[in-house]
Amino acid sequence: MMGNLIDVSYDHKTKMILIAEVGNGKILGYSDVSDQSGDVAPSIENNLTATSSIYLYDN
Repeated sequence: MMGNLIDVSYDHKTKMILIAEVGNGKILGYSDVSDQSGDVAPSIENNLTATSSIYLYDN
């Protein structure tokens, strides 16, 4: 269950939605969301205490 969503970004290269979630201190990543429905488990779930935003650097 998600807590307090603080920021959302979309990575067009990997087609992944990234969510900074401060309530549980996590960065969540969801891939192929257009092909799924219902409760979807994140593809990426990294702990990061006091998350405040997401910045994607395009190299």
